[in-house]
Amino acid sequence: MLLKSSTLKILETGLPFKLDQGIADFLTALTPDELGRLEESIKKVGCRDALVVWKEENILLDGYHRLALCQKHNKPFNHVLESYPSRAEALIMVMDNNKGRRGHSDSPFYDCEKVIIEFEEHFKRIAKERKREAGKVHGRGQKKVSQQDGKPFHVDEELAKLAGWSSEAIRMTRFIMKHGKPWTQEGLRKRRPDTSLRSAFEETKHRFRMHMMIIEAIQTQRKMAKAEGSDIDLNWERENAEIQAQKKEFEKDRTIIKDLVKQTAEATKVVVTFITKLGMYEEAIGSDELGTLFKVYDLESSIDKLSEKIQEFKKRKTSK
Repeated sequence: MLLKSSTLKILETGLPFKLDQGIADFLTALTPDELGRLEESIKKVGCRDALVVWKEENILLDGYHRLALCQKHNKPFNHVLESYPSRAEALIMVMDNNKGRRGHSDSPFYDCEKVIIEFEEHFKRIAKERKREAGKVHGRGQKKVSQQDGKPFHVDEELAKLAGWSSEAIRMTRFIMKHGKPWTQEGLRKRRPDTSLRSAFEETKHRFRMHMMIIEAIQTQRKMAKAEGSDIDLNWERENAEIQAQKKEFEKDRTIIKDLVKQTAEATKVVVTFITKLGMYEEAIGSDELGTLFKVYDLESSIDKLSEKIQEFKKRKTSK
């Protein structure tokens, strides 16, 4: 099993519990710095915290990174069994445990998207059940209530509490998930995003409003054309409205693309510089040792992937 955002692998044979790729992917992806600190700690003092295993299913819930590092450095580990009535409840525990490992500069979208995807339907079912129970107590239609035993249950508030952000962050994330551009969503999923959730939300909202205005204009033109018994003008107006909308989007996208190209160029220069430096040190430390380091950090695979992406990009440019 390969862990998300790292080259760490877990050997699945001989373990006293089962692994779950979905749970492993659900865990907060560690930054290289966080992973490095955890590895140094395990090398020096071993695995101090016990891994958490879901008792009913015998599945590892919390401790995937620690397990991988213990295997890598041949360190012993302990595990404890904890009981949970459902997968959702088990994952809530995992999410709570991960809260303390995240920093204030982390992306709200990263956390909010995760809880919306995994827990929104679960919390909706709880809210519906509480409303049903309240109806039994107070009588249908006599008292409008969506709570049980005086404890209100609001889905967005519960999601926000679990994510560690505000209800507003949940609402903005949900809107971007539904209407945001793929590159906007991908940029916000980074632990350290380049733009704020608020900025991305405002930009997405602007795009959405423009889109709705165009749809409204087309619908109006369709009604007018139908009343006149002709659709010639409608076709022309629709095409013109779509072209104008695309032009406005392209103007905004051009700025984003310009920044992406600039960042890509700068990052590529850094990679070339580093590879050049590695070549300079090859004689000093020996090609065998350098090759070993390449394998440890999976460098050759990363370079191959970079080369594949460049070739794909070149093919797209050529075909156009």
